[in-house]
Amino acid sequence: MALYERFVGGEKIARAFTIDGSDEDRQLRALAVDGIDGWKRVKNPEGSEPPVSDPSAPFDPAKHTGDEVLAYLEKADAEEAERVLAAEEAGKKRKGVLAARETLASLQEE
Repeated sequence: MALYERFVGGEKIARAFTIDGSDEDRQLRALAVDGIDGWKRVKNPEGSEPPVSDPSAPFDPAKHTGDEVLAYLEKADAEEAERVLAAEEAGKKRKGVLAARETLASLQEE
């Protein structure tokens, strides 16, 4: 993944994340290399790509937005949904996410 930022008059006015090698990445890389329209490629502080999360690790609601957690819960089985909701209750306690417990309970009753 690459991050590009656009500056005009010293002020950042745009930001774009791309997948390395994609058409968008190649276009923005060309603009950044030539300094066209104020685009620059930004490297993360370590100078390497950000770490990729372990796909085998259990879903951690604290590392996701409320909308992402709700989307995950829609696809999770009842046991996994209950585990995620318990983690949410022990952690961030977001009302919108915790309200999903009531919705899931009513769906299971049907």
